[in-house]
Amino acid sequence: MPLEVFALIMMIIVFIVALFLIPVLLQLRTTVQRIDDLVRDVQHDLVPMLKELREASEHVKRTTEAAEQGSALLTALGESAGAINQFSHFVKHDLGRLAGNVAGFWAGFRAAGKTLAEQKQHKERR
Repeated sequence: MPLEVFALIMMIIVFIVALFLIPVLLQLRTTVQRIDDLVRDVQHDLVPMLKELREASEHVKRTTEAAEQGSALLTALGESAGAINQFSHFVKHDLGRLAGNVAGFWAGFRAAGKTLAEQKQHKERR
């Protein structure tokens, strides 16, 4: 009989713990999914940007070497202008978009912090 009572108490304890853990695990799963999405977005945006930057850098390097060897100056200047144009496009569009995403996340975190602080002050007043 005491073993059955102990087993019943253990089952009740396990049920209560599971009842509290389920919402925590669901929230944790949502948080992990959001972090995974953020990392995927950053990787998606960052890899092409780095590739373009490497290409532009290599292009400038080749152009500089060609200019140093005394090859046609106008051709080298044209390639340099193209590389600078590529880099400018990269800075204007891709970095701007990434900076906008980061600024959006920052604003969200600030708003969440202010909301939590206001809720805490509201609870303290009661």
